[in-house]
Amino acid sequence: MNKNDKKVFLELKTSEEKYRHLFEKSPVGIYITDRKGIIFNLNPACLELLGAASFSDISGRALKSFFLDPEDWESYLEILNNNRSIKEFETRLCHQNGDVIHVRMTAAVRGSLTGKLSGYEGFITDITELKLNEKEHRKTEDKYRTVLENSLAGIYMFQDGGQFTYVNSRLIKMLGYETDKSIIGRPFWEFVHPDDRDFVRERGLAREKADILPSHYPFRVLKKDGSTLWVDMRSSRVTYM
Repeated sequence: MNKNDKKVFLELKTSEEKYRHLFEKSPVGIYITDRKGIIFNLNPACLELLGAASFSDISGRALKSFFLDPEDWESYLEILNNNRSIKEFETRLCHQNGDVIHVRMTAAVRGSLTGKLSGYEGFITDITELKLNEKEHRKTEDKYRTVLENSLAGIYMFQDGGQFTYVNSRLIKMLGYETDKSIIGRPFWEFVHPDDRDFVRERGLAREKADILPSHYPFRVLKKDGSTLWVDMRSSRVTYM
């Protein structure tokens, strides 16, 4: 081996060691398959994610066999083959113990030196906890939305200089509108009777300064048709988003 050959060999060896280190130590699951989708390499993070003690536990298995939803596998493969890569593809995989894992996958096509398809490689991130939190959040949101939308009282929220960001069905009807689209984004003050605006504004500014005031007070609001409606306002400051 001449001097130049030795130099190339050492550079390749150094490069291989560097990438092997990244592969082994990466906290994100990394997988490599052949062109038929048979797994021939997984890093430790990916083995742990799938519940395998060692690579021998799943050696020879197809990546497809871990997909809980067959149609997701077909979509994944179609996008990957058409675009040569796929980003943030969400699906469900089956853990070795039977548990369902929600994951986000990113992958690319591996090509041979002649440009032919030789396989696939990519990353798998466990997002199970995120999905469970989203599910609980939706359940909580649905519960409170049901309470708010069926309330006999008009309920609203305004922020960003006094613009409505939420109104429930009862308030929409009270003001004579059909949907919230005619109210959301408009200033709260537009709906207050001109003769009561100074009084209501004074109370609102004082409330922003945390001054102690009566928890509720009456004033007049303007309906869509211009008529006047007396209301009893009960309001408080809240932290939202």
